[in-house]
Parts: sequence; structure tokens; C-alpha cells
Amino acid sequence: MAIIDSFQTEEKSKKALKQILPEDTIDHIFNISDEEQILLNQKWVNIFVELTDLYKEGIEPRSLLVQKCIGKVYDLLVSFVGEDLSLITEIKEEDLPQDLLKLPSPFSEEQQKWMDEAFEHHFTLIEKKEKG
Repeated sequence: MAIIDSFQTEEKSKKALKQILPEDTIDHIFNISDEEQILLNQKWVNIFVELTDLYKEGIEPRSLLVQKCIGKVYDLLVSFVGEDLSLITEIKEEDLPQDLLKLPSPFSEEQQKWMDEAFEHHFTLIEKKEKG
């Protein structure tokens, strides 16, 4: 049953993502080997554990420690969608398919706000860097 459910979930995810991402990006996301998927999952878990620890320690979202961690998230995102993260950053919540909005978040509302501030600061730094 778990195998069937995982296939159904994957197909629903693909269908939902097709509404907001280019086909080649979706193909890249879903066509990685099991070994790569395991390594990728480990990276995501490690990063989010690190972010959670920094949040619990009361470290400011704009601090160098937090920004280095956000940089790891940025690098993983770039590995999927390329340097132009506007594919992700310019998506409005109202444009997201309902299937994606129903996914549970592992973060509290306060922690999500903290991470949103950290990401916003990170993207501001990148924009400043690109402008010179």
C-alpha cells in the first residue's frame, strides 16, 4: 500500500507542479536516482535541523550563521531550477495548486516567519551583489 501511495503522491505532485514550473525542471526533480534522492533528503533534513537549532538559540535571521545556512538552501534550489530563482521566488501563494498548499509544514508559524525573514534578507543580499 505504501508503494502505491507513493506513486499516487508523486503523480499528484507532478501534476500540481506542472501548473507553476517548466516541464524540464519537473523532469529534473523527479528523474533522479534513488541514491541521489537519499542524499538530497539527507541534505534537506540537515539544513532544516540546523535552521531549527539556530531559531531555538535565538539567533537573528540576518546573522552570518543563519545566512550561511540559508545559502545552503539557495544552493540546493539552484541545483534544481538554475540560477534564475524567479521561478520560485515570484510564485504567489494564490497561484499555488491546492495540493501543494495542503502539505504539512514541519515548522511552527513563528519559525516560518523567522525563516521568511532570513530568506528575504538573503535574496536582498544577492540582489545587491548582482547590482554591484
